[in-house]
Order: sequence, then C-alpha cells, then structure tokens
Amino acid sequence: MFLKEGQDLIYETAVSIPKNNKIDGIESTLPYATIARFYPGHPILKEVEKAWNEYKKENGMVTDGVTITAEGCYTVAYPMAVLGKEWNRKDLKLAALEQLKHREVLIDSRQFYLRYTEGERTYQNWARGAAWFLIGYARTISELKDELDCSHAIEVFQKSVENVLAFQRENGLWGCFMHDDNIAIDTSGSAGICAAIATGMKEGFLFGDYSIQIKKCYNSLLTYLTPDGFLKGVAQDNRGGIELQQSDYRVIAQMGMGLMAQLHAYS
Repeated sequence: MFLKEGQDLIYETAVSIPKNNKIDGIESTLPYATIARFYPGHPILKEVEKAWNEYKKENGMVTDGVTITAEGCYTVAYPMAVLGKEWNRKDLKLAALEQLKHREVLIDSRQFYLRYTEGERTYQNWARGAAWFLIGYARTISELKDELDCSHAIEVFQKSVENVLAFQRENGLWGCFMHDDNIAIDTSGSAGICAAIATGMKEGFLFGDYSIQIKKCYNSLLTYLTPDGFLKGVAQDNRGGIELQQSDYRVIAQMGMGLMAQLHAYS
C-alpha cells in the first residue's frame, strides 16, 4: 500500500509528517523486514542500511540518540537479520545479534526496563517494553538460528521468558507495570509477550511447554476484542509519562491488534 509503482515509499511518520523515501529513526525500520522478503532488491533498503550506519555508535550499537531502548531489539535487530539473510550478508547477520547483546543492559535482577540512559534504567517492568524485548529476540533468533551460533541469545531469551512468566496474572494477562498488581492490565504488552513465547516454542529454541500460559492469555484477550475486531485495553503511547501508564486509561491501538494477530497465528 505504501510502495508507489514498486519504487517510491510513500508514508507519514507517527505524528503525520510526510517522509517519502526517508528513514525516520530506528523505530521506523521494523516494516522493512517485510519489504525485504517481498522485494529484496528494492532501492529503499539501501537507505535503511545507510540510516543504520548513520545511527551506529563506536561500539556498533544502532540507536538514534543516547538512550538504549527495548524497541531496538524488534525494530533494528530483526529487520537487520532478515536483510542479512536476503542479501547473504554475514556482516549484517552478526550485527543483528550484536544489537540484541547491546540491549542486555535493559534486564537486571529479573527486572525488565524500557530505557537505559547513561547508567540509569527507567520504565521498570513496563509490559510493552518487555514485549518489544522478547519478540525482538524471538524474531531475530528465528531468522538466524540456522545461520549463526545463537546460543547466547537463546540463553538470554529463555531466562527472560521464565522471569516474565513470574508476573503473569491469574487471568493470563500482564499488568501495565508487571510487578504491581494494583495497576490495570495492558493487552498489547500481554499479546506481545505471549507471541514471543509462542514463537520460541514453535521455532524450537524455547525448551518447555508453555501452552497453558499462552492459552490463558489468548482466551482473556478475546474478551477485549470489539465486535468489529479491534483490541481494547491497550496502554497509551508512553509520551504521557509513567503517570498515564499507571492510570486506568486504555485505548484501542493497531499495534495491539498486530501483536495479538501474531499470537493468533501461532495459536
């Protein structure tokens, strides 16, 4: 829908600013994984690699600022892995695994954090942050497990799954801040976490049977679907700060539906 005559990329940013044929930060590079599968020779993919190189720090980490974010596991490592496979580029495949490793600072003492800035971690156990971390690992490993030694990434993923399951509520969902039972649930984070777990099971690198936990989550999510298929109960964009996330304010958001669709596909 966004590729005009197969060449130009026509789209707007999350705040409705036209950015045709331009890359808008690391969170915008996730969809290029799909473009790479269908059109591996598309010229826009060269722009994606160029943007990653521009965002790259001296240690090889790709981030468009001083903050390390969980989103990068999904929006950088995963499309980088896909592009590496499609182009048969070992350097990109290795770089994808490195992006995951750089983001290990976001987990500490069985806790998940969304952001790490100059030694300070913030957004402790924010469910959607855990989802970005886990599904980024799951998708990247799925692409590279037959290409490279992914044993370290798999070990981190397995331990992280065990840690996140300790926060799962009786109804199968996760609270917006997973460790606080007094805070309302977040359906998007819950869907993403379980989609990652289901992916690991399906792809054979998550040992153990988590079918019961997945089924409980999926069945509860079904109760949040509107008659026309939209997912309610999604925590709002985090621009409003932690206070908004701690409130009961929840919305309908397509990202939540997309994460649930992935869970549905594996279920």
